[in-house]
Amino acid sequence: MKKIIVFIVLLIVSIYTLFLTSWTGSYLMLEPNWQDKTIFTPEDVSDPRDIYFIDQWLYAFTIHPITSTIFIIASIVVVSMIIFHFKKRRKKKKQDEV
Repeated sequence: MKKIIVFIVLLIVSIYTLFLTSWTGSYLMLEPNWQDKTIFTPEDVSDPRDIYFIDQWLYAFTIHPITSTIFIIASIVVVSMIIFHFKKRRKKKKQDEV
């Protein structure tokens, strides 16, 4: 039961920090020199709405690194918990077959 509560809390934290990071990254297009702050967006892009998501996320990481770091850590833990659960379930299923 504790694992389920931890999983749900981490999932909520991950989703919330993803929202905050995306929100902060969307301010990149309001910068007057946004083309100088992009890394992955091609140079010939002239519309700020076409900035790649990865560039917005990197911009958000420079503005609010704690929120972005919490998102990364929470997401890794959530994915790890899911993988661990399925591996454990598969192992139990194989043992039941034998």
